[in-house]
Amino acid sequence: MKRCGLSLLLLSSLVIVVPKSSFTAPPNDPAVANAVRKAAEYLRQSAGNGQTGHGFGSSMLAGLAMLEGGVKPDDAAIRRVVDEVRKGWITETNSYAVSLAILFLDRLGDPADVPIVQLLGTRLYAGQTNEGGWSYTCTDLVPMIAAERANEMIGTPGGVGIGDPQPAKPKKDDGFPTVGGKTGPFVPGVGVTLPRGVAAYNAAVRAVLKLRARQPGGDNSNTQFGLIALWAASRHGVPADDAFALIEQRFLRTRNAVDAGWGYTLTEKSTPAMTCAGLLGLAVGAGRGEGGFTAPQAAPPPPGSNDPFDLPGKTKPGVNGPPLRKAAVETALKSLGTVLKVTPNGAGLNQFIGHGDEYYLLWSVERVCVAYGLDTLGDVNWYAWGCKYLLAEQTADGSFRGGRHGSDVATAFAVLFLCRSNFAKDLTRRLTGQVKDPGESEMRAGK
Repeated sequence: MKRCGLSLLLLSSLVIVVPKSSFTAPPNDPAVANAVRKAAEYLRQSAGNGQTGHGFGSSMLAGLAMLEGGVKPDDAAIRRVVDEVRKGWITETNSYAVSLAILFLDRLGDPADVPIVQLLGTRLYAGQTNEGGWSYTCTDLVPMIAAERANEMIGTPGGVGIGDPQPAKPKKDDGFPTVGGKTGPFVPGVGVTLPRGVAAYNAAVRAVLKLRARQPGGDNSNTQFGLIALWAASRHGVPADDAFALIEQRFLRTRNAVDAGWGYTLTEKSTPAMTCAGLLGLAVGAGRGEGGFTAPQAAPPPPGSNDPFDLPGKTKPGVNGPPLRKAAVETALKSLGTVLKVTPNGAGLNQFIGHGDEYYLLWSVERVCVAYGLDTLGDVNWYAWGCKYLLAEQTADGSFRGGRHGSDVATAFAVLFLCRSNFAKDLTRRLTGQVKDPGESEMRAGK
């Protein structure tokens, strides 16, 4: 992790005593590291009550934050979260909870949980709406607890015995799945064979979707979680390329004509957090293996052709998607960058929140900047900007309060920001360097 780059001494004198055996290496900046340790210890002591109205999603979010904050996987607090998801995933259909369970288990990295990730990923795929997003519920089109498939699909409470053995996790987790003992470029849903029971469930879901329309509606907050989690599930073999195409179409089609951003629903006023959701949707569109943000090269014209589309430098209709995607990303980033410019160190951030709260907004900004590999946004060091705000907001017990969903959720989002958490490193590898901070380019040009 990069240093925050600020003289952040506000909390450096407040040291919390934490058993060394509970944590791995924290962030490098002393003030940030201290804040993360305090927050992670707070979550160890208090998180995981699942009472936010989003199923067990709050527990999964706290588990993610603890792991990112350095709490070891064998810590009792993490094991409580593991037990909760392993016991409760089979009946969970809340979109937030399903998404966070996938991200938590993917981050935990226990091969025994891979079938659960695959099955929940299929449920998330089934829950996508006809507009390419997600609503609050992922309808279980083919109940996994029914009929003669139960034993094959559920296996033991720990998730073992569902089907074929899972590929070993690489010694160094570089974001790529292991296929045939090797790691390589990731193509969503390709290269990993689903176990028999999971494949049967996935096929049954797809068969149902061919016979009936997807559910309507969806909001961009559920969608932000759903698209990241589905990307993670696709690393484990869940075929979802058509779902990513729908996501990209959703956000290309529904940009706000005034500020080039997105709102909570397709018709609402743009907000920064939901603009982040749109940017993430376009990121997975670019990461699907269809050229990223680079326009395809035009083929040489046939000899003697009079077709104007065959002239050098031209591309035929329908193949110019990457430039359209890049233009949408750049205008949205520019709009988002203005928020950072007018809120130095987060001052006045509340006026831009819209749905959610400031912690959710900070996490959303972090997700976008990490996904695209950006160091600045609007010519502002986004990480230093957020660090200054968060370190001033942390309370003496390590928590972050004032958010709309309770201190556990607020603290988890704060930790994820401070740790620059990245749940799609493979996506970042594809996008880094392809898109620049348009605010930075504008500033440099004006000098």
